[in-house]
Amino acid sequence: MRYFTKELLSKINSSIYEDELNADIEWEKNMNEYWDRVKSRIKNRISQNAYSILENISFHDYRVLNIEIIHREFGLPNLLEILITLTDDLDIWQIKYKGVKKFKIDYESGKSSLEKKRGLGTWGYDELLDFDEKTLSHEILFQFGTTLLIHFKNNGIVYKKLKKRK
Repeated sequence: MRYFTKELLSKINSSIYEDELNADIEWEKNMNEYWDRVKSRIKNRISQNAYSILENISFHDYRVLNIEIIHREFGLPNLLEILITLTDDLDIWQIKYKGVKKFKIDYESGKSSLEKKRGLGTWGYDELLDFDEKTLSHEILFQFGTTLLIHFKNNGIVYKKLKKRK
């Protein structure tokens, strides 16, 4: 994570008022820098629908129901796809990554100071950034410190709402 780091998140939740205040200022600065980068480098590399969802919907506090790796027939281009299904208990969304070039999950059970840690925790913050001219990078930081990193081809992210609020 470049803008919304574990360290910054920890400072925001500090019990020391001055540290928390400074972290809030840094968070706001990083948020503005992140969105400037998205608008200048990402907007034209994803579909209008994906950009609209990125801009208007936050998956903060959603929980992951499923992460699926789809291995297409050997020898075909863009061999791997990743599907992430997540919910806030009312809506269910699916994020599909096509043309996956890298997939990495950094998960280690028992490393959290939270006694009741179970699984990933909720979706905290994410960054969709440019990696190179043909590749985008989506990194997600979860509540208990797990990170998920996916590199995929331009225009390779698709958001789909599976269940709507009643």
